[in-house]
Amino acid sequence: MTEMPKTLLRYHEHPDYWMWACIAVDHSFAVHIWARKRPQSEEAQLGFGEYYGGVEQHRPPREGEEADHSLCPFLNGPCCHDGSSLAFDEFKTAVAESIREQTPHRILNKACDWFERRWNYYNEKAVSDEHTRQD
Repeated sequence: MTEMPKTLLRYHEHPDYWMWACIAVDHSFAVHIWARKRPQSEEAQLGFGEYYGGVEQHRPPREGEEADHSLCPFLNGPCCHDGSSLAFDEFKTAVAESIREQTPHRILNKACDWFERRWNYYNEKAVSDEHTRQD
């Protein structure tokens, strides 16, 4: 199995938007978690939480695969990206606490945990796909 790359962390905050990212130093993989503050009228009307967001992973396209983005801000090149607003539910309480308490490192740690799980999954899948093509 390929050794896990070293990572760098990014955190951006705007009035109603937050982003936490764990990025491979060699730009081979990235995970970012984002959150937006839901408008109060929508929060009350829909009965959802104060924040909504997503957890997304980015990787370079494999041979023959079309890129989702030609210039990914995390990989500095083309990427395929996959994400889930459902996965955000796993982080929603921690995100709200992190934003209120101004402790971005809590979510950065979660982004790094997600990075490790997804990086391992994609690398195992790449090895499996390569063996399938050779057979």
